[in-house]
Amino acid sequence: MEMSPQRLKWLLLLWSLLAWFSGVHLRSPSCHEVRTAFQLRQIGPLNFVPDFPGRDGDLQICTYDGPTCCTKKMEERYQVMVRREILQNIHFLSYELKYRIEKNGEAFQGRNVLANVPQLEIQ
Repeated sequence: MEMSPQRLKWLLLLWSLLAWFSGVHLRSPSCHEVRTAFQLRQIGPLNFVPDFPGRDGDLQICTYDGPTCCTKKMEERYQVMVRREILQNIHFLSYELKYRIEKNGEAFQGRNVLANVPQLEIQ
């Protein structure tokens, strides 16, 4: 079965349209996922996130050679957020550790274990 040039053109056009409508055109680079994460974590204003990947030469953390959705302002906001979370975790764990030490100290003193141990005199 021989195909005419006209029919081949129509098949190629049809194949192109099918590929386009099947979502191939939707795979163009976008920063939508980054924008969503930035918004959900409440890191900063959404205008810090570009619409499309680009190149920012001043990046210190997002050191990807190709186009990226990261900007200098985003890096700064992430650093502020990470510092805040680390300090919150340190404070929480410090209070928890203090509480446990106090409770164990009270339990230890309540047993009066040291009552029979001779005390050393320092001269």
